[in-house]
Amino acid sequence: YLLATPWSDPVEFTGQQTQTSLWKGMQDVIAERYSRDPAKAVKEWLSLLDQFDRLDAQMKTMQDQIDEARAAEGPESSRAKSLEKRLADARKEHTEALAREERVRDIGLLPMPKKVAAAGAAGGQK
Repeated sequence: YLLATPWSDPVEFTGQQTQTSLWKGMQDVIAERYSRDPAKAVKEWLSLLDQFDRLDAQMKTMQDQIDEARAAEGPESSRAKSLEKRLADARKEHTEALAREERVRDIGLLPMPKKVAAAGAAGGQK
């Protein structure tokens, strides 16, 4: 089972539950301890992961094209320079996506309930 705190209602798992019910139980526990909706954050994060996949593929393709343009037309060719600008734009977009990912993953941990914090402090003193 899962608990958000030692005195919260347990979310029981039998080992026979579906992936959907497992995720629902985890969401319930996470929702007790965080201020933002975990399902919404995961949805946003999955969208970002798709964006990272797209950008990574684009950047690799562009770098390959730059290498080919430099070899065929020289390092100062207009085609190579154009591709370098596009690659720089993709890298900038990647950096912006990383910053967005950091914000998306921060779902706001709530302070520990006073009852739990007090019990933890008392338990640490022997």
